This record gives sequence, C-alpha cells and structure tokens, in this order.
Amino acid sequence: MWKQALLAGDQRHPLTPGVKYTYGTAGFRTKANILDGAMYRVGIVATLRSLLLGKTIGVMVTASHNPVQDNGVKIVDPDGEMLATEWEAYAVAIANAPNIVEAVEELARRVGLDVPTLRHGASTFCGRVVVGKDTRPSSEALTEAVKEAVVALGAEVIDCGLQTTPQLHFVVRTTNNPRPDLEATERQYYVCVSEGYKRLVHGLHATEPRSLILDCADGVGGQKAKLLAEYLGGYLHLDIKNDGTSADADLNEGVGAEFVQKEKKIPRQISLDNGHKNKRCASVDGDADRVVYFYLGEQGELCLQDGDKITTLIAVVLKKLIDEAGINGQLRIGAVQTAYANGASTAYIRDVLGLEVACEPTGVKHLHHRAAEFDIGIYFEANGHGTVLIAPSALSRLEVTLNQVRADPTAAPEKKQALERLLAFFQVSNQAVGDALADMLLVEGALAILDWSVQKWDQIYSDLPSRMLKVVVPDRTVIHTTHDETQVTKPAGLQAAIEGIVTNYKLGRSFVRPSGTEDVVRVYAEADTQAAADELAETVSSLVSNVLSKSHTI
Repeated sequence: MWKQALLAGDQRHPLTPGVKYTYGTAGFRTKANILDGAMYRVGIVATLRSLLLGKTIGVMVTASHNPVQDNGVKIVDPDGEMLATEWEAYAVAIANAPNIVEAVEELARRVGLDVPTLRHGASTFCGRVVVGKDTRPSSEALTEAVKEAVVALGAEVIDCGLQTTPQLHFVVRTTNNPRPDLEATERQYYVCVSEGYKRLVHGLHATEPRSLILDCADGVGGQKAKLLAEYLGGYLHLDIKNDGTSADADLNEGVGAEFVQKEKKIPRQISLDNGHKNKRCASVDGDADRVVYFYLGEQGELCLQDGDKITTLIAVVLKKLIDEAGINGQLRIGAVQTAYANGASTAYIRDVLGLEVACEPTGVKHLHHRAAEFDIGIYFEANGHGTVLIAPSALSRLEVTLNQVRADPTAAPEKKQALERLLAFFQVSNQAVGDALADMLLVEGALAILDWSVQKWDQIYSDLPSRMLKVVVPDRTVIHTTHDETQVTKPAGLQAAIEGIVTNYKLGRSFVRPSGTEDVVRVYAEADTQAAADELAETVSSLVSNVLSKSHTI
C-alpha cells in the first residue's frame, strides 16, 4: 500500500533534472525553485528514521543565513541534535534516487525495517514527524511537500508553523524526553528560557533596566524575539530592529549575524545618527541559531564580539560562579574551538583562566560532540553558532550540592546564590543545538553577574590580526591534515616548510586545510600586526600553490 501512495506523491514532486543534492552540516541547501522533489524525499527519510527508532523526528525548512531566494532543510534527531552522520548518506541516496520505491526498499533492508510494512520488528508505531519553517516565501510550499511524504507512508505529521531552528529542536527533544513539568511546545520554550534568565540575574541591582538593541536579520527571529520579550517582562528590554516587517525588509541582506561577522559592517537601522553609539547590540541570523554582539565606537566604527569572545565571556562567568560555589576542581570544564579561533582567545582561556581548550575540525557537529565529553563544555564558532553543555551527572551533582547547602544553616549565602545561578544558567542554555535567543540571554546574564559593560568585555583581550585566503588547486584531496586540522600530514615536507615560514613572524601561526565543497585549499594566518598576518598568509599560499602544482604534475 505504501508503495502506491509514495509513488503517486513522488510524481507530483519530481526531482529537478540534472541536479545532484548533497547533505552536510547545513542539510540540503540550494535555490528554492529546485528543491520541491528533494523536500518530498526528506519527508521519506525522516519517516523511516522515526519508524526505525520509534521516536519523533524533526524537519526544519530553512536556509539559515542564505539569501531569500535559497531554501533548505535539516533533519533533527530524537535528542534534538543534528541527523546522525551515517544517515546523511542515506538522505543523499534517497534524494537522488531515480526509482524512489526501490531506494526505500533498499534503505529499509539496510537498516532493518520490514519492507512490506516498513515497521521495525513487532513495533506498531506508525512514525511521527514534527515540521517547522522560517519566513521565506518558498517555505510554505516546500513544507507541504515534506508533509505529503510523511502522510504517504502512514505516519503522523505535526506542523509547528513558523519556528526558529532551535525552537524546533527544543520541541523534538522535549517530545522524546517527556517530563511532567515540560511541554513540547513553543510556549514552553519561552517559559523555560525566560524563567531561567530571571533566576540567573535575580538579586542583581542594576541602576536601570537592562536594554539590548537586537538585529533580527529580517527573519523569523524578529517575530519570536517579540514573543520572548513579553515573557521577560522588565528583566530585559529588547529594542528589536530588522524584524521583517519594514518596507525595506530583505532577509539576511545587509543585516544579521553572518553579515556583521563576515563583512564587519553595521546592519540596517543601527547607526550613530539613530543614537546608538556605545550601545550594546546583537545580531542573529535568518533562522536564529547564531548570534554575535557589537557596539559602535566613537567614530561609528564596528567593534565586534564574535563567537570567540562569547566563549571567553561564558568561561569567565562560569569560573567565577564555580569558585563562589566552593566546587572548584569538582567539575571538568572545557572550551572547544576550531583552528580558526583567534589565538588570543585560546591563550586567554588556557593561560589566564586555567581551563582546558580542545581543538576540533571545522563543523559544529564536531564541536558539539567534543563539548559533551566535559562536565561543562563551551563551544562557539567564530560566526556565533554554539551553546554550553552540561553532563546529566554534573547537573545532578549541582542539584545535590544546592540541597545540601540549603539544609546547612552555616553555609554562606554567596555559595547558595552561586549554585542557584549555575542551575539557572543551564535552564537557559540549549542542550541540543546553538540557539541565538538563548545564547543572547546567557551573554546578558553573564554581563550582569560580572557587572561588565560591553566595552569592558571587548577589552579582556585583543584579537591577533589575521588573514584567510583561498588557493585554487588542481586537486584538494592531495592535502591531508591531523584530526584538528592544525597540521598537514601530506604531502610530505609541506608542514615543515610552513613552520619554517612561521618562525619569521612574531606571534605567527598558520595552517592550511582542504575545502569540503570546492577545489580550493584554505590558508589561515595570524601575526602581531595586520601587515605581517597578510604577508604570512600570502607566503604560505604561494608555498601551497607551488607544492600542489608539482604534486599534480607528478
């Protein structure tokens, strides 16, 4: 029965001829007008995943920080994390299969589903998929394509409508991990993070209510930030800009975290002329899963606090709270970065704060999994995508310690307060995925606890000047690196040559890695001055070009 229904839907949502779809960290992402057939097939993959695991799976229709004419989709696993790596290959196979029925049968056999019924063993679970979408004009029709496939396979589909990506992850996670005090709803998301924030800053005496200028990239974050503001009440005033409702609204164009962090430019509606000098500002991206901070200096220049600065701020406040709670040394705390993290940030966390710093390959999935190995793991990419994780065992220890302190009449009030703030911190922090709105509240809470201005935060260290270049090469696969991508293992001799060049530069650092999507090698360099960093990057780029040209000739 499922074959006939599936095939009928597939004929209504044909693949675009000549297009090959690839699934990565960003899911499927391309021009919206060639996605309809792939979206139908994503609904198939999500349903099969649900049937296999006996859990609810999520599908988020969004292209994040891409232009409005693009769209995409991400599949969300039961714990609210990104799709398991091995299933990315299955998604690609289904999305590109010339015969969809044969492809589904093959996948069912591979993963252990009964082909005639698509059930797993004796399970009677029919599958459940939760879908959400961003504000792009193309998202409505593409979401319908996903839903049609789910229904064709006899599964239940729940349409959550407009959502930020992290909100859909929250709904999926809470659906699969039910608690009497936690509903799997958008409303519960606001309650959870707002009440956590209020507890985090409770008792702090500010001279005036905290206020933040928030650029929402003309995306779904604008609507959702307004709703969050209602739950925050007087604890934090959000002056929301670029919410998608103005006449000049243009998703991610001249606005949003990607624009601010990559272009180092100020988003629309924020300027000296509007009285924003030295005011604390933040930008989220189109689906609100990343955030960066900034302020306008005396001359209107952009002063950026990117993901590295957020990592450092969070490390500072957590170390302070843990020290005040009297549990220093009882929890293993670590920051996880990529090789692209500015060396000044790494040095501050490691040498000044005395915390562990781990380096992982580029890609948020790598950072998330490594952060989960710590009792408390902090990770943010420079683009502002990240979160702070706490191991369930560590959370239980904090709760037990707080109960003991509350029962001890001789315990210092500061100790109890620090433990309460720590628990509130992890009520706000999204344990599944980077979350711009939750991360914004963590930053606001950290600044309030430390009694820091955005300028003081910005000055805790100065970024080393850096430069990143791309070298077009005949074959990028010639380059092999260590796991953390900081050193080249092949071709032989290239790493030694890079190190020889680096020794000529004060505070010099450089690494190269092959691109994951195009035939280029990316070169990153740092040094004590911008001129030196530029020169180092150019010199290493020339070396790479020469070595790989010879390798290709051979």
